[in-house]
Amino acid sequence: MTDRFAYYALGIQALISIIVLVASFWLIYTPTEPTVNQTAGNLIVFICGVWLGRGVDYGVSQVRRRSTDE
Repeated sequence: MTDRFAYYALGIQALISIIVLVASFWLIYTPTEPTVNQTAGNLIVFICGVWLGRGVDYGVSQVRRRSTDE
């Protein structure tokens, strides 16, 4: 039961991240003020960092799980 809610939460976070990434790239592509472009760039870097951090956390947990199973 809790796994299902965790997957729903992760899916919602992924959907929001995709929307923000698309909007940020669109803002950078269109002629806007430099402040808007900088904010969009910062959002892109932030979202990539969050998801890369999630990947690292997942990888570390898998390695720890394998080392305790042995």
